[in-house]
Parts: sequence; C-alpha cells; structure tokens
Amino acid sequence: MAPSSTQIQFVWHFHQPYYSTPDRGCNTLPWVRLHAIKSYYDMGRMLEQYPEIQCTINLSGSLLEQLREYLDVGKRDTWWYLTEKPADHLTESDKRHLLRCFFSLDWSASVEPLPAYQHLLDKRGRNPDELDTDAFSDQEYRDLQVLFNLAWFGFSARRERTVVQALLEKGSNYSEGEKRALLEQQIEVMQLLIPLYRKLHARDQVELSVTPMYHPIMPLLLDTDSASRAMPDAPLPPRFQAPEDAEAHLQKAQAIARDVLGVEVTGMWPAEGAISPETIELFDRHDLRWCASDEAMLKRVREDEWRRSDDLYRPWQLDDHETQLFFRDRTISDQIGFVYQQNEPERAVDDFVGRIEEASADSRLDRPCVSVILDGENPWIHYPNAGRDFLHELFGRLSEADDLETVTPSDALEAREQDESGQLDDLGSGSWIEGHFGIWIGDEETNRAWEWLGETRRTLVEHVDDADLSEAERERIWNALYIAEGSDWFWWYGDDFTSENDADFDRLFRDQLRFIHNLLGCDIPEALDTPLMDRDTPEVSFEPPQQLIRPRIDGRSDYYYEWSGAGVYRNTGDHGSMFENIRYVDEMHVGFDLENLYLRVDPGPDLMGDMTGVGARLSLQLGESHHVVAVTTESGTTAELYEDDTSGDGIPLDLVAFDDSLELAIPFHLLDAHPGDVLQFRLSIREGRLERERHPRHDTLEIEVPDETFEARNWMV
Repeated sequence: MAPSSTQIQFVWHFHQPYYSTPDRGCNTLPWVRLHAIKSYYDMGRMLEQYPEIQCTINLSGSLLEQLREYLDVGKRDTWWYLTEKPADHLTESDKRHLLRCFFSLDWSASVEPLPAYQHLLDKRGRNPDELDTDAFSDQEYRDLQVLFNLAWFGFSARRERTVVQALLEKGSNYSEGEKRALLEQQIEVMQLLIPLYRKLHARDQVELSVTPMYHPIMPLLLDTDSASRAMPDAPLPPRFQAPEDAEAHLQKAQAIARDVLGVEVTGMWPAEGAISPETIELFDRHDLRWCASDEAMLKRVREDEWRRSDDLYRPWQLDDHETQLFFRDRTISDQIGFVYQQNEPERAVDDFVGRIEEASADSRLDRPCVSVILDGENPWIHYPNAGRDFLHELFGRLSEADDLETVTPSDALEAREQDESGQLDDLGSGSWIEGHFGIWIGDEETNRAWEWLGETRRTLVEHVDDADLSEAERERIWNALYIAEGSDWFWWYGDDFTSENDADFDRLFRDQLRFIHNLLGCDIPEALDTPLMDRDTPEVSFEPPQQLIRPRIDGRSDYYYEWSGAGVYRNTGDHGSMFENIRYVDEMHVGFDLENLYLRVDPGPDLMGDMTGVGARLSLQLGESHHVVAVTTESGTTAELYEDDTSGDGIPLDLVAFDDSLELAIPFHLLDAHPGDVLQFRLSIREGRLERERHPRHDTLEIEVPDETFEARNWMV
C-alpha cells in the first residue's frame, strides 16, 4: 500500500454477561449459544474468504469462560432444556414460556422468511399477554421448538451443515429426533469457533483482544466518585472503591485468553469503552500496548484545540504511559450498527467508503487511521441474511481498494513512530455513551445496586477469613462478586434501556450477592429478595383445594385428573410475568385426603437438567409445632421428616418420586395434625447449602386439615 493510504481498523466486540452463579450447572439465558452459531461463527468464516481484510476480534472474559463451559464441561441453558423436552410432555407453563420467548429475534429478518414460523407467530398474535396455549397442538409446539433454534443459525452454518439445510427445506412437521439432531448441530458449530479464530490469528489476519473478565466499568470499579468528573450534579451512591478487583478482572481476562485463545493479548476494548487516567495507569502496568474509547472522550479533553479530522484518526498517549489510546469514529461505527441494515448493501458500502474518503481528505495526517468499533453480534440480527450480503460487499470493496488499508491496532502502532502519537496531559472519565457514566450510575435504581454491591463486598471481606471454606469455595465466592461488578446489570437498571429479560438480569445480579452471603454463612438481607427494579410485587397466587384427592405418587404429571381439585400455587415471579422469572418452580399442587397431605412441584426450565445436588425443603407450621421435610436427589429421590430442623434423625417418607414433577405424600398423623387444624407451609429449593428459591417468598400458604364433611362443604354445581 502507498504510505499515504488511509487505514481502517475494525474492532468487533463480542460479549455476553455471565448467565448463572459460579456454582450452577445451567445458564438462565441462551444468548452465548445462539450468538455463537450466528454472528460469532459468521464473522470468522467471512474473514476466511477475504484474507486481505484485517481486523480485531475483542472478546469479554465472561464470554470465553461460558464458551469453555458449554464445550468442555457440558453446561447448557434453560432454553436448551425447554427445547429438548418432548412436546407431549410440556406443562402449561412450558407452553407459555415457548410462546412468549421462542420468537425472540428480529421478526422481519428471521421469522418472515420461514412460512411455518410466520404462521405460528400469526396464530400466537403480536401481544404475548393474550396467549391461548390450548390453540396449539403438540406438533406445533415441537415445530416452534425447532424453528426458533433453526432461525438462529447464521448464514455460514446454513450453507455448510446438511442437517440444517434439510430442516430448513422441510419447513415444519418436525420429529423429536430431528429436534435432537438440530441441537447437536449447535454444539458442533460452537466447537469450530475457537479453532477458527486461533487460525485467523496465527496467519496475522486477526488480532485477538479481551475485555476485563466480567465486563466491569473499570473507572467506577476503581472509584465510583470518578463519575462526578463528567457528571458533577449527579447523585452518587456511597463511595465504592475496589482497585484489587479491577486488577483481578484484568489478570483473569489475560489468563483466559492464554488458556482458551492461546495468545498473549496486547490490547483491549474496555467494557463500554470506559476509561479514566487511573484506568490507563492500570493498563500500562499490565503491559497493554493499546486500548480504545469513544470520540466524545477525546473531544472533551481537547476542547478548543479539537480538530476532528486530525485528532480522531491517530493514536494518543497520556503523559508518559506506554499504553496508546484510539478513539472510535462514532458516526461511521453507528452507521454499521444502526443504519445500513435498512439499505441495499451496495448503497450502504458506498456510504461507508464515502465517509472514509471524506474523513481522510479533510485530514492533514499522512496516514489517517479510522477506528470503526462496535458490537460484533447484535447488529447482524437485524440485517437481511444476517449481514451476509453487506459484509460480502464491504470486505470485497475494501479488498480491492488501492487507497484503503485495513489494519489491527498493534499493526497501526508498529507502522508509526512514537512521535506520531498525539500527547495528552489529562484525560477525563467516561464511556462510549455521551462520554459519561449516566447509564450505569446516578439513577435511583443503579445507585441502590452499587450500594448493595458495596455492602456485600464489605461482608465478604469481613467474614471470608473466618468462614469454613475450601479454596474452591473461596474462588467461587470472589468470582460471584466479580460477576456482580459487571456493567450489564447496571445497564438495565433505571429508565434508559429495557428488554423482555429485565427481570432475569435483575435476578442474576441479586443471585450473585445472595450466593456470597449464603456461602459465608451470613444472613441474606431481606432486601436482596426484592427486585431492585421499581415494579409492583404481585400478590401470592394460590387457589386452595376444592376436593379430596388420592394421586399416584410416581413423579409423573401425565394424568391430569388425579390432581383435579387440588389447590394450585403459581410462581408469578417478581414482575407478575412468569416467562421472565421461571427458574426452579412453575407451580405447586397441594391436596389431601383424610390421611395424607399431597404435594406436586412442577419444575421450571432450571430443573430440566442435571438434578444432582438439587433438593427441596418443605417447612410446615402447625400452631407451635414445626416440621421440615427434606427431599434429596443425590442417589434417587428420598424424603425425610424432621422436627424443627434437619439435625438429628428423620423419619423416612415412603411416598416420594421425581420424574416430570416432584411428588410426595406426608401422613397427617406424623405431623400430629387433626381435622380443623390450620397448616401453614413454604417450599424452598436448594443446591447444596444455597437456597435458590423460596415459595412463596414473603409469606406462607395455608390449608385447613379436612374432615369427612370437606367435599360436602365445598360442593358446587
């Protein structure tokens, strides 16, 4: 290339938050898996076709960790298990979850091209609050399970995988075997992902970089008061300072890049492009040659000296730190992220190239370097053909251009003399959004989240040395804190952004803090049982028993009428919308005859995987008398009845089973319960020492022990 050619450095940022607590074998949400078979794989395969195109793939440590868990540990997600479940075994809640969630993609780009999928959407209707689950057959639910997962495959897997091609051609009427084959294809594509990028790195086409481990806002992690530099009037939470944690995030990300990618990273896109002088100092100590942020950060510090065409298209150095800073061209980056999807590829690339040429024409630099930095996963969901046509046109045009050269940040620095970098005496604190931190701090909800994060960290530091913890438990407890420090939870608090998964993100954040308190043996603050989002908490949904029943205790819920007349408790979740909060329990059916209390627990997707280590506690209060039923699943399903707590010897219960549902019978005489007595009870789901869920959360359910007149008193025409 001619020395005066314009350089373009693409940095595609791949990131997913950590979708579980450190001890769980199942992710709450499926986005690591689904983006892997679409955008992540597509980008790598597209780059293989255009070896002249260089770029940077930046991955968050939390994404790399979850990819490793899927492939090396066999970890899955709740939506995987809901897909895997035979259609004729789906519960009412399963069906609602499918109808609400399995259209979670761009309808015009991904649903409309598949006629059977579009038919199911039309039949469901555009308002998920008006669902009629009985309107769909088992075959239609099975088709929905397949079509959702099929639609998420990107253009590369659709072209290369014969199973995917065959299922696309078939269109509908899928079998359970075809559904299983489709899920196997997803794992096979995921297995190709890391080797693909390692190969691209080895041939010097792709620079691999990382974001600190769990995607924290590094300046706020170092000191939340730094937010006031760009937001002097914003109310801030009690000061949070954790420089040791910032070091840990950075070290862990560098380590996982070595372990998974096989590289020593030399640069990074900080989470949310967030930088501060202290952040640059930290990066410098860890031998990072470059980092990047948004042009708003540079414009603010340059003030009256700001000349965009010169300042934006070169690296910068803060004081005498070795770490160089690049700043993204916001307009060009956002065109790819938000605009070009609505245009013909040729027209979109014409606009892109025109903007690059205009920027270089206005610049007095010999080799202007335009930084195009953006999310590398979400934009393509909204492009026709998942971005294939646009990327072909873009990479093809740039490969043939004589005056445009794609480079990586490290190569751009290598080709420059040190004195070609601009010099900064100062640097503000801010992010890629408007150059401040208003998305993540300063709002009532975000400030409460920071406050609880700080309270929990203080509890951890005070008690971790005194707690009887193994080294593995200590590592998990610190990892839970690091996960809670990620930017993603704070992104969804406040009024700025919302999604259908808001409640899941809120719960995941609180789960980390609850996990820490529980593993330390400390009381879990009641506030962590309540959503931080300002939503109304629904009343308990419990319909009391109406008839005497005598069900078979076999763990199967396939014979509806044996539980007809039982009471029903429904897990309405924190926001009154079950699909947002399904975890371990969807419903409890409570019934009795004159001798026994019967309980059936219908599981949510989080109990559709490995049951090892998952148990239940049923707490029963009768006047001053208190009993606990402990259900374990270590070697088969067993249940024992204890007085007061689970210490001492329990009485084994003969009737307990788990298959599709957990079912058990408790003789009234073991509780010393008599007709007319009021029995209060509550169920909790546990994994080891950790309580995962409590139903109901803030109250108890109650029934009256029946006598022989019960049905006559409750008879109705």
